[in-house]
Amino acid sequence: MLAAERRSRIIAQARRSGAVRVTDIAGALGVSEATVRRDLDSLVADGLLDKVYGGATLSTAGPVTAAIQVGVVIPAATAYYPRILDGIRDRADDPDAGLTVNLALSRRGTDPTLESIVGSERELIGGLIESGVNGLLLLPALGSRQQHNAAVREYEAWLSELPVPAVLMERELPSMFLDGPSSIRTAHERGAAGAVRHLSELGHRRIALLARTDTQTAELVHHGWQHAIAELDLPADVPFLAGKSALDWPGWSTADLDLILDQLRDQEVTGLLCHSDEDALTLLRHARARGVDVPGDLSVVAYEDELAALAHPALTAVAPPRRQVGQLAVQILLGLINDQARDTVSHLTLDPQLITRSSTSRLLVDLDDSIGAD
Repeated sequence: MLAAERRSRIIAQARRSGAVRVTDIAGALGVSEATVRRDLDSLVADGLLDKVYGGATLSTAGPVTAAIQVGVVIPAATAYYPRILDGIRDRADDPDAGLTVNLALSRRGTDPTLESIVGSERELIGGLIESGVNGLLLLPALGSRQQHNAAVREYEAWLSELPVPAVLMERELPSMFLDGPSSIRTAHERGAAGAVRHLSELGHRRIALLARTDTQTAELVHHGWQHAIAELDLPADVPFLAGKSALDWPGWSTADLDLILDQLRDQEVTGLLCHSDEDALTLLRHARARGVDVPGDLSVVAYEDELAALAHPALTAVAPPRRQVGQLAVQILLGLINDQARDTVSHLTLDPQLITRSSTSRLLVDLDDSIGAD
């Protein structure tokens, strides 16, 4: 558990009961008493708590450094989201900003269904509102539009009626109706289209997509790939290779990867866009074991750029501006909190960057030398 999350929970408990005990918090959070004492010292220094024997009480003076409390809910999994948090911290660490961050991490429990995740997030958001936050920065589990079921529709309606200003990050409400919270996201569809254009300019015409299908990001990447294929007049029969949409899916098996490489070979694919880095690395390792040369036989572009530079060969990648998403989300939220255009709903998109590395090259091989050929 991150220190920011521990401290958020400590403050929430203190606001509910007026005081916290070191032994109780250590047991509830599963950490040592020494860790809790360090957290209390930090919260005392921020003016949020007063130290007493065995624990702490809510400060009677109030925060000494911040007037605005911002609640943040993001998923605990993957390396993608901490970069957004870095951007939020950039603003929170600015002494002139006058804000503190109250972080809650959404975790997948033993029942990893969309309904259970939505229920957990609603509890987290409700707890932040009860703790007195002035606004919310949210990265909710809304899923793709194909997953727009009753639970998501109810969640969407609930998010649209929050009693404090909120900004969605890397998500939009699935419906296209007016109203609802403002949002800021990466233009993933444009990033995918840019990757296809890059491969096309290297001479590749049969450009496939490998992506999971259970997130809004993957859905936008798919749309961008489809649009670029049509816009560049590339063959439309190239495959879209989708992972299973189940939230408890463990990932690609060896049989899955063999099937993917066989499909790419049979379809004479020479260029591949792969969402995400993790899946690109998995496929790259398996391709090398099968004797497939990257980029000689197959040029690969990863989507995410969290791990791409560490691959061998280093992966050309689309890099979303995650830190900037966090920075601008805070800026939009502070404007709403300060009553600047409170009634105006805005949806901002930021273009990603394409970073060229060693996994893509100009097409030089004949189709007879296609993937996996003996």
